[in-house]
Amino acid sequence: MLIGIVDSGIDYQHGDFRDSTGATRIVRLWDQTASGTGPPGTTFPYGKEWLPADLDASTSDETDSLEHGTHTAGIAFGDGSQTGGPTPAFTYAGMAPRADVIVVKTDFITPEIIDAVKYVFDMATARGQQAVVNLSLGTQYGSHDDRSEFESGLDALAGPGRIIVKSAGNDRGKAIHAQAFASAGGAAAT
Repeated sequence: MLIGIVDSGIDYQHGDFRDSTGATRIVRLWDQTASGTGPPGTTFPYGKEWLPADLDASTSDETDSLEHGTHTAGIAFGDGSQTGGPTPAFTYAGMAPRADVIVVKTDFITPEIIDAVKYVFDMATARGQQAVVNLSLGTQYGSHDDRSEFESGLDALAGPGRIIVKSAGNDRGKAIHAQAFASAGGAAAT
């Protein structure tokens, strides 16, 4: 199984993302925000791709300044080894602590997010694996009815063995949508 994380990046040196020998468990890291010519052999001519050898040698300059991607990655595939304090190691492991992982640091623009999902699925195909991509990216743009170009683009990529998971968001309790109440036969002004 291959997990794709499309988010603000990752602290790739964190111990929860390394195996028992200290080697990275990340099979690819594509920083869409970095200047570069894109991942070799793909149709994405921007950003920079980092391979496991780069990550193990700590030569990647990718950082997760928002820390959201690292947090999300920990939930998805952290092994829990770096719990710290009085809590025993491996107490809080992620959902798939032995999965292969691809991380895409995105700029949160919808065409690039679609490129990121396609990149993960293309890599899964090349590796002969099924894949799930996590998009814990909150937004209130669009119609929320599965008809936007963004939603249609993601739908076109998903299918058997290609799953996209979207967070529910952090906007509970916020008045972000219009709402009106009217009694039977009554009227409501908007």
